[in-house]
Amino acid sequence: MNTRFRFHKRYPLMNEAGAGGGGGNPPAPPPPAPAPPAPAPHAWLGENPDPELLGHVQNAGWKSPLDAVQGHRNLEKLLGADRAGRTVVMPKDDATPAEWADFYTKLGRPGTPDGYGIKPPEGQSDAFTKAVTAKMHELGIGSKQGKALADWYAQHGSEMEAQQTAAVTAALDAEQANLKRDWGGEYDMRKELARRAAVGLGMDASTIETLEGAVGFTKVMKALAKAGDLMREHGAEGMGEMGSFGMTPEGAKARRTQLMADKDWRAKAMVANSAEWAELQKLDRIVAGLK
Repeated sequence: MNTRFRFHKRYPLMNEAGAGGGGGNPPAPPPPAPAPPAPAPHAWLGENPDPELLGHVQNAGWKSPLDAVQGHRNLEKLLGADRAGRTVVMPKDDATPAEWADFYTKLGRPGTPDGYGIKPPEGQSDAFTKAVTAKMHELGIGSKQGKALADWYAQHGSEMEAQQTAAVTAALDAEQANLKRDWGGEYDMRKELARRAAVGLGMDASTIETLEGAVGFTKVMKALAKAGDLMREHGAEGMGEMGSFGMTPEGAKARRTQLMADKDWRAKAMVANSAEWAELQKLDRIVAGLK
């Protein structure tokens, strides 16, 4: 029996090469499905996001909402949750006046110079206070700092004034002590003579203080006392009878020696009819017992 015949008969759908029925190639597998399109970068920002916001996200490297949340959380850890949203940014060098004004406002500067609430000392003009608050406002100083600065200045000014008063008092005490030494036993009498001269010349306390501030207490008192001598010699009203200095010959001699030791006074006493010359003549008369 033909073996080849039996094989074809038993497997009628197989060809000699073992292929399927009909003798053709098997069908090709279907092509793979196309991959889904990749999502647009930062699509989670929505359609047409704000360019500035998009740039910020890109610069920060945030690729998803989770990245943004983590970035905010890290910022809170760095600054502290209590400070998040309350920080200020220093304006750039080319910032506009409006930008600087907004910055100063955030730092606590009041809306106007009056907002500092600083008042001048009682009884004093407010001109200086207004000038100070205007400058503080211009410089962007906050309300708390401005008030603290004003309080410090007031306290410092009071301390300086007290120190100056103490210094003036000490200097006046020293001059009075020197004048008492110069005038000796006739200090009280000559002081009264100086007072009467000031009254006769129409000089009030303010005028005398001004003169003392310019040339010193001693010079003013001596000048007034000399003026009183001249006024008394000419019988000026109100000078009264002061006597001949109320001095003994010994006192007059001591006084003459003291005055003549002063080179400038001695030179003036050599000029006839000068106040120094007149005083020297009186002293000489007392020393001679003439009075």
